[in-house]
Amino acid sequence: ATLGLDEDEADRRLGAGLGNTVERRDPRPLSAIIRANVLTRFNLLLGVLGAAIVLTGAIRDALFVLVAVANTVIGVAQEWKARRTLRRLELVDAPTARAVRDGVEVDLAVDRVVLGDVLIAHRGDQIVADGTVVADDGVEIDESLLTGESDHLRKQPGDTVLSGSVVVAGSVRFVATAVGASSFANSLVARAREFRPTSSE
Repeated sequence: ATLGLDEDEADRRLGAGLGNTVERRDPRPLSAIIRANVLTRFNLLLGVLGAAIVLTGAIRDALFVLVAVANTVIGVAQEWKARRTLRRLELVDAPTARAVRDGVEVDLAVDRVVLGDVLIAHRGDQIVADGTVVADDGVEIDESLLTGESDHLRKQPGDTVLSGSVVVAGSVRFVATAVGASSFANSLVARAREFRPTSSE
């Protein structure tokens, strides 16, 4: 297993969709954000009541409609800001990974890593796929970005390493067991990017 995959098998797996690539779905566009914040029951109710009051000639009594306008503007601004933040959200940002192919260590673009690759990470390297440790040299890993655990974790053969974590001491050799959208870091990002409408009591 420590000899890694051969290039033909790696290419076959990449072609079969077992590569470390993730399709990013953009959050809602601005037009959808505006539509969702304008077309609400609350705005409809205030709009109808405001129009009825204006028709009676008491325009000053319809100033409560400004609450709906302010509410809509604030909602659009907050969601637009959140959208921009989510578009920049990445937990795995390493440009390359070190893998063993045909028994030789090679540098690969992260999206060329495939399921079953033997990967190597040294101090300062980011783990780019979930995996199972097959060999280590006093490795310690920082998973604080993923789990909030501030202590560095010592890993030994058989232990799991998570994408998005960083090697802070030693080095590690591991077999990729989850890549792309199924990796821990990318599943966290995908959940963070999901739009969930909330119901106001």
